[in-house]
Amino acid sequence: MLNFLLALNLLLASPNTNRITTSPSAIHRATAAARVTTVRKERIRLYWGTMVTRIEAAIARLEKLIARMETRIGVIKASDTEIDTSVPEKDIADAKVLLAKAKTSLQSAKDELEAVLTSETPKEAFTRVIDTVGGIKKNLTEAHKLLVHAIGAIKGLRVGQESPTPTPTPSP
Repeated sequence: MLNFLLALNLLLASPNTNRITTSPSAIHRATAAARVTTVRKERIRLYWGTMVTRIEAAIARLEKLIARMETRIGVIKASDTEIDTSVPEKDIADAKVLLAKAKTSLQSAKDELEAVLTSETPKEAFTRVIDTVGGIKKNLTEAHKLLVHAIGAIKGLRVGQESPTPTPTPSP
């Protein structure tokens, strides 16, 4: 029994040989990897913030253009002209729907970004965000095309066509 207590005392007094030792280089690598991960997340946040600002500005420009076009159509209708405004009105309505989809997609992408950054597989999650941004871009491009078509359909706002200007004739 005395031998057992002596052996137990020696075991407790000796350093733990089963303890996992980590070298300073392993600790340095781990902190460097954590630092790189933090820097990457900040870069993604900065890039995302810039992209969101640009997308929101594009949406605001298209909404302003829609408002101006609706005012113009109202003036045309009020002047009792024989101009058919059904085509531009349909294009404007379709553009409004596309802008609404773009806004909804942008908001969902904003909400999803933090989940992407904290995800276990950020690469796959970020591809979903990139796909969402691609859909937003497609909606904005299509809305712009519809508005260009609507502008071309309204009399007096023909895109790319200039009205002929009279040339003065010299007097004799």
